[in-house]
Amino acid sequence: MDLLEFRKKESTNNTSIRHPWEQARLAFLKKLISRYIYLPQKSVVIDIGCGDTYVIENLAKENPDSLFYAVDIAFTDELLKKYQENLTLKNIFLFQTLDDISGLSQIKSSLVILSDVIEHIKDDKEFLTELLRKNCFNSKTFFLITVPAFQSLFCSHDVFLGHYRRYTNTLLKKNLSEAGLNVIQSGYFLFSLLVVRLFQVVKEKFWGVKKENMTT
Repeated sequence: MDLLEFRKKESTNNTSIRHPWEQARLAFLKKLISRYIYLPQKSVVIDIGCGDTYVIENLAKENPDSLFYAVDIAFTDELLKKYQENLTLKNIFLFQTLDDISGLSQIKSSLVILSDVIEHIKDDKEFLTELLRKNCFNSKTFFLITVPAFQSLFCSHDVFLGHYRRYTNTLLKKNLSEAGLNVIQSGYFLFSLLVVRLFQVVKEKFWGVKKENMTT
């Protein structure tokens, strides 16, 4: 979960309830990893834009012999301390930026997760190009990237989360390829959950959106 959304849920003491989208996305990520990515023992997995660590905690639990680095620029010193103290798994380490990881240049990552991240970045291609220049990534590193689909579904919730865009499969593949990534598999998933977003877009189009509803 994005830390913006987490703080909103935290204010209502509702953090233990997981949205069906979060659960479905986690299941889908696990499916993709098991199908396309081999994680040997002592693998290094880096989750960039990890949010409230829901995804990486579940992956780390199933891969206890691997190391998991959770990175999110929204982490404050207070949040880092709080999350690290609450973690029950010893193979997860939290950081605000990649460069905060000690010995980063000596790490060879097997998998990088960018789950609903690059839509937050104005120049996504430049971000990915710069990321690939890090010594911790090489030709054997897999990147697992998810993004929100279809610009036509862009609505107030995207604005609240700080999204610059939503993607088509064609646009995503184009931007990834131009950044230097070799696309192995791409496509759409969880179409049923897009129906809810479509209703929201239609509602906002015809009835507008109130300022207080920009965070829903």
